[in-house]
Amino acid sequence: MIQTEQGSWSAANGKNELRTDGVRSPDVYTYKLLDADTVHYVSVSSDPTSDCQDDYAFTERRVRQ
Repeated sequence: MIQTEQGSWSAANGKNELRTDGVRSPDVYTYKLLDADTVHYVSVSSDPTSDCQDDYAFTERRVRQ
């Protein structure tokens, strides 16, 4: 089974918000640019109905083609 979600990301004032369709409040992350191709995110707030309720951090890396 594959789970899919729809929503949008926005960034301002050092925070990144993920608004998932059907969820009342956004998941909020701080972010840090590690280099031109890498961003590290740390969850600082999430809706009680969101999938991830624990402390959560991840790093995204751009793959150049």
